[in-house]
Amino acid sequence: MSVYQTTDTNLLVETAKNPCIILKYHSYACGEPCDRLVPVFEGLSELPQYSQIAFFQINADNNPVAKNFILHKKAPIVTIYHKGRLLESRSANTKDEMVELLNLLLNQRNKVNTPEK
Repeated sequence: MSVYQTTDTNLLVETAKNPCIILKYHSYACGEPCDRLVPVFEGLSELPQYSQIAFFQINADNNPVAKNFILHKKAPIVTIYHKGRLLESRSANTKDEMVELLNLLLNQRNKVNTPEK
């Protein structure tokens, strides 16, 4: 799977269309930490265990809602959505932190898709 670019306008549509989304915010002010995370994020998007998750990136510098969302947070910021609902939003600087968010999202997906006994 690839990493898709989105905008403030399209994000709502994408969260409605895709049951599981991970979104990485990018800002030029973030600099090296955000740049270093790009190949990690792209690499994770290619792994088969995450094939049920849509990977998106948004440029906060060009999207005022996204910019406002991350304004006072420590970058890079990553959010996960399940069935249109924001599950988690936090700073993620390493592959391990990104994997933790992905697994949280998969656990939520599996919990919802597992019938109760």
